[in-house]
Amino acid sequence: MAWVKDRENLHIAAISSAKAISKNKELASKTLHSTAEQAAKIASLANVGQLMLGHFSTRYKNKLLFIEEAKSRFENVVLAKEGETYKI
Repeated sequence: MAWVKDRENLHIAAISSAKAISKNKELASKTLHSTAEQAAKIASLANVGQLMLGHFSTRYKNKLLFIEEAKSRFENVVLAKEGETYKI
């Protein structure tokens, strides 16, 4: 989990690896990664403005599963896209 800060807000965004969804949480734990739901829970507890998920396992063809799972805990979720640059 990485935190992005600016001068006005202590925490404006959380950027997290979400290697798996909850149905595979044992695999995520075994490889020291988080699930989308776990990342969203942390973002909610930290009261950030946005959560960006990335570093997905290739076993998931439908990346929208990560958004759906994370939004059960935290509303403002986006997926990072490989090779993209983000201005914060």
